[in-house]
Amino acid sequence: MGGIYFHHPQVLWLLAAIVPALLLLRLLSRSGMGAWGHAIAVIARSLALAAGVVALAGPAVRSEQKVEPRPPLLLVLTDESDSVASAPGGGAATAVRPAVVAAVARAGATPEALSFAGGVWRAGEPPAATDQTDVERAIDATLEPRIGGDSGAEGGDVILLTDGRSTRGSATDAAARWAARGVRIHVVPVGWERKLPPRLAEVEPPLQSQVGMVSTVRVTSASDLNEPYEVRLVAPSGTVADRRMIATPGRSTSVLRFTPDQTGTFAYTVMTDAAPAASPGGAGAVATVGGGAGDSRKINVSVSGPPRVLVADNFPDEIQGLSRALGELKLPVDVVHPDQWPGDLSQYAAVVISDFSGKELTDAQRLALRGYVEQIGGGLVFIGGGNVVASRWERNPLAELLPVKLREPPAKVVQKGRDVAVCFVFDHSGSMEQVLPGSAGGVSKLELVKASVIASLRGLPDNATVCAIAFDTQPHLIVPPTDLSQREQVAKLIDGVGVGGGTDVYPAAREGLERLVRLPGDKYFIVLTDGRTAAPPSPDAWERLARAAKAAGISWTSIAVGADADQTLLQRLANWAGGRYAYCDTGDAIPKVFVEQTEQIRRVAKQESQTFDPRAGAEAHDLGDEVARLVLPKLEGAVPAELKPSARTQLLARDRDVLLASWQFGAGRVAAFTSDAKNAWAKPWLGEQAYPKVWTKVVSSVARSRPKLIANVRSAHAGGRYRYTFEVREGDGRAADDLAYTATVSEAAAPLAPVAPEAGTRAAGGASASVATMPATTQATSVATTWRRRAAGVYEVNFDLPPDGKTYNASILLRRDDRQVIEYRPTMFSPSSLELAETGVDLQACQAIAFAGGGVCSTDLAAIARAVNSRPEHAPVQREKRLAPWFLMAMLALWPIDVWVRKLL
Repeated sequence: MGGIYFHHPQVLWLLAAIVPALLLLRLLSRSGMGAWGHAIAVIARSLALAAGVVALAGPAVRSEQKVEPRPPLLLVLTDESDSVASAPGGGAATAVRPAVVAAVARAGATPEALSFAGGVWRAGEPPAATDQTDVERAIDATLEPRIGGDSGAEGGDVILLTDGRSTRGSATDAAARWAARGVRIHVVPVGWERKLPPRLAEVEPPLQSQVGMVSTVRVTSASDLNEPYEVRLVAPSGTVADRRMIATPGRSTSVLRFTPDQTGTFAYTVMTDAAPAASPGGAGAVATVGGGAGDSRKINVSVSGPPRVLVADNFPDEIQGLSRALGELKLPVDVVHPDQWPGDLSQYAAVVISDFSGKELTDAQRLALRGYVEQIGGGLVFIGGGNVVASRWERNPLAELLPVKLREPPAKVVQKGRDVAVCFVFDHSGSMEQVLPGSAGGVSKLELVKASVIASLRGLPDNATVCAIAFDTQPHLIVPPTDLSQREQVAKLIDGVGVGGGTDVYPAAREGLERLVRLPGDKYFIVLTDGRTAAPPSPDAWERLARAAKAAGISWTSIAVGADADQTLLQRLANWAGGRYAYCDTGDAIPKVFVEQTEQIRRVAKQESQTFDPRAGAEAHDLGDEVARLVLPKLEGAVPAELKPSARTQLLARDRDVLLASWQFGAGRVAAFTSDAKNAWAKPWLGEQAYPKVWTKVVSSVARSRPKLIANVRSAHAGGRYRYTFEVREGDGRAADDLAYTATVSEAAAPLAPVAPEAGTRAAGGASASVATMPATTQATSVATTWRRRAAGVYEVNFDLPPDGKTYNASILLRRDDRQVIEYRPTMFSPSSLELAETGVDLQACQAIAFAGGGVCSTDLAAIARAVNSRPEHAPVQREKRLAPWFLMAMLALWPIDVWVRKLL
């Protein structure tokens, strides 16, 4: 609409004051003009003032002008990917396209028709990557050259004929971008659906599983058949841990429960199968994998228990004293040989490697140990010893973890070895005439023991002193303390022992210790029996005797022979004395025990005694006030070492060498103790209160703490894209907003399967410990991985798997520098064809695209036509012409007339 209007209409009220003001001025004027002159002057002045007032009011004229808009864009994009076009009888989308074009054309528009899959093409052009569907790329590629700039189009409508199943890209993101530029995206759902049997869509393993606690696996399955089927969780042993019956077609989510009874990483199987006629076995029944038309997948489940401590030494029996000292931590302790190194370190709060020469462990095990410390915050304690070779450690990648640099000891003149005293106390009662299984030639137990003792004499150092006592109901001194320069004579005396009567160990043990304590040098006491002894003089006599031996620094070894031996008593004696216990259930085990004992004695005897007093380092307070106040006993040797930059020193050895140091390495802590923790160098410590206090403090200072973070994980996947969303909170409920995150993916090179416990693995106290681990069946691969922090405490990671039909294992870590870690290990499955993994219309995806694009989603073509035709017309352009300058010019033109009238009239 047109017309005159004023920007400041209130100013027009001044017009009413113009005429009264001029009349008042006329009465006061003394001009000699006549009546006509005064009249003309008043009119001229009134008009001039009126023009000025109107100019101040801001007069303007508005007019409307209709502008012809540029024609809106109209596109029909037809999905011709395999999931749509491979329908029986031809492409479902191309059959609908003519009707869509006709419906839109009746609305007064001429659409441009294009086809797309992995790319875009016109009619007559070759199809582009029909084994993929990229709706985002199709929208961007068609609209970018047609909207804005010199293209001649402003906004428009795009009609998508698709099943909504993209194998890559984000169609909703593209629709939202173009909606902001005036393009509406409409969707006509098309497609065809194959009737697929029961299959697994999503399998979510538990985030954290613990021994004895119920854990859950969330399984989403789907079936197009109107037949019931079963979803099962099969344990590594092959038994069914849990099962659910699904009676309706479509997608269904089940929660399967299981209670793990062992720590480690295990392969569970989730499977769908045709419903059995009856399931009498229930949970625990043996599963028949692949018994019906279904699907199955294996998943890794990591099970943790109470945090454990791993202690590894080439001579595990020699380190049992450390194992018992660490008992004050109230944590299970596994003592193993390096050859028994476990495949899964995640169950351990700390790992102790003792007296490693530098050649132990494989490259893969060293890499796993480094990752355990650096990535998931595990603790590592390095303990030195006589076996440590500094030159080997220089080439060992684990040397980077240590807070000290090891050096070769300075060359010295060879000194005399350490003095050694050994007392053998063995049973020659009537039962020793029996034969044990595994005894070659039917040799009796007594003959095997005598032969083993004689063999030990040959392995002991020349400066050793030995004595031997044989007992039945009475002790018999067979060999008084004798220098080993008389080996042949000692051997003859032992070989002459015959079979006796009953069994009484206590008098013989007491006499042997009394003789041994008076001998010089390192003292070793070995007691062997195959039966049950008579009662000692008092109930606590055995304990007092063993503890007295420990106080005297005597190394005690108890050996039980055969099933009739009093194993409980012999184990207790070893524990009270801080020594070693061995059980020989076969004949060939007896010589082996004596050989190992002799080897230990020889190694200790070879080491030179270089006694020194440990001194407090610059950071001795790290050990705590209680330990810092202890008077530490002398040590008899240490590996020369120097401190690395940024490491902290708690104890010093001789000169300026480091005895105990620690530092932070990645997410974990590492401590290095350059002396040993056993009988060779630390013998003065073994019976002192400082020994358990120092070692519990050292190990606990590096041990990985329980995570204080609480996390929930949600997963979703389409084709080869997997998305995991973590909501992480502190223990008090606050969002954990400062986490670092990493993710690695490995291709499973072989089917996942549980590994049997490694033979010979030993736990604290010498008991057999089964360690179940996963095999190293993965190899590195390249998978596109993207992270996004969506909100405070909410983290999202996406994996795009290649369409190769393979299985992938992922390791997702969310961590802090203070060793709080969330670790998730999902198993992902990539279909051979992402395009045909699922068929049929994904109505939810189609609706999401239309909603993001500001359009409609419907199979009703009339509704699509109405939506296209409902685009509002462009409003007329309103123009404005300001009149104030013209009124000002009129005011200025009237002023000369007033002057002319006053002069002439």
